[in-house]
Formats: sequence, structure tokens, C-alpha cells
Amino acid sequence: MIAQPPEDSAPAGDTAGQFDVVIIGAGLIGLSSAMALLGTRPSLRVAVLEKEPGVGAHQSGHNSGVIHAGLYYQPGSLKARFCREGRQAMTEFADAHQIPYRLTGKLVVATDDSELGRLGALAERGRANGLAVSELGPAEFAGIEPAVRGIRALHIPESGVIDYRKVAAAYAKVVTSREGGMILTRSAELEREARIYRDQGKASSASNQHVRPGYDWRRDESSAGTGRVHLRRLGEFIGRRRAVAARYEPDRTFFSSALRMLAARL
Repeated sequence: MIAQPPEDSAPAGDTAGQFDVVIIGAGLIGLSSAMALLGTRPSLRVAVLEKEPGVGAHQSGHNSGVIHAGLYYQPGSLKARFCREGRQAMTEFADAHQIPYRLTGKLVVATDDSELGRLGALAERGRANGLAVSELGPAEFAGIEPAVRGIRALHIPESGVIDYRKVAAAYAKVVTSREGGMILTRSAELEREARIYRDQGKASSASNQHVRPGYDWRRDESSAGTGRVHLRRLGEFIGRRRAVAARYEPDRTFFSSALRMLAARL
């Protein structure tokens, strides 16, 4: 477990073991959502559950690390706006939390005459999105990247790189520093809880009386004529759901156990 809130962090009148929000997944989206919620509503009790031992263990920590400039998005679109505002917010957060980043810029290169039209359109789109796009000849862009070959290029100085694993770690630190903020990651203790919970579930399932095969919950007097069709479709649906449930059983039992442990600790 990364951290838990102080013992006196529960708002007055709150019931022990209850949360206002539970977020599944401590990647960038989950952590930033928790951070935003706690920033705008400090009285909330927010729990973030992560099935891995640490935060940002999947896509958030295994990407190209690019700070996108927003060159390609349609001017005036939400994508263009969010990219522009997100880039500024990211660099401001990095500055505030001493996360290193580099605004290296980016080259978009036309390798022959057939690509010049599309390159010019990109330049117009980038400027409409507020980017400081400059058009360079071969000698100019060779000074930026000698290995590039082409006849013309665009240079977009706003593009950059950052380590998003460090960003995720900083997000987690902010979340756990707020009253009511908690992140629970996989641990040996939680693994034991998950196994117990899973074994209890299997024993319970074996003792339960299952719905008889072929039961059609839609069939009644008003739908007797279509009962056979519904029966066949229901059978196919149940088969698919069982296959999916078997695939995700480990994650389901982990998160169920995590919720039980969170409730017990508060």
C-alpha cells in the first residue's frame, strides 16, 4: 500500500469503511481523476485501487513519453483545445513538482514534391492551433537533425518529452497528501485476502442452486411465440459471459478483496 490518510481524516459524521468515490486503476487517468476530485472537493473520501505493486505500471508507464503539441487536430475542436491546455497544465505541474522534461521540438519532413501540399496544409493547421510553426529548407533542418533527408520540413518547437512514470508518482503523492485520499496497491497481505475471498466464492457457487439450462427469462404468456429464439440467444449470451468472467476472475477477486480491506482499515 502506498499510503493511507491520517486516522482523523474522516469528515465529521462519516461512516467508517465508506468512500464517496472508488477509482479502479492507478494510471494517469485514475490518479489525475482522484487528484482533481480532491482538489475541487476536499471533503471527499477517495480510494484508488491498483492491482499492480505500484502506480503507472501499464500504458501510463510504457509509452513514448511525448508532450504533444496538437499539430494535427482540427482547429477549434475539443481535441485541439484539450491538447493545448493539457500541454500547458503538464509543463506547469512538472515545474511545480520538479519533474524533468525537455521541449525538444519536432520535425515533420516532406521527402519529395508530392508531399509538399500536405506539409503546407499542416503548417496552416498548426498556426491556427496557436503553434509557432516554422518552415525549413534542407540545410536548416539538417542543423537540427543531421540524419534526416528531405526537401522541406516543419519545425514545431512546442513538442517535448517527459517521463510519465514520474508524473504518475507525483500524482500519487498529491492524492495521498490530501485528507481522505488513499491508494491501495497489490501486496502480499492483499494477495492472501484475494485467495481467501476467491476460495469462499468457489465454495458458495458449488452450494448454490443454478438456473436450469435453457431457462428463458423473457418467455411469458405475452412472448410465447418468440420464446425459442430468446432461449437460443440466451444460451449463447451465457456462454460468452462465462468465458469473459473466467478470463477476468483474478482481477475481480483482487478488487473485491481490496475494497473489503479498505473498509476494515478505516
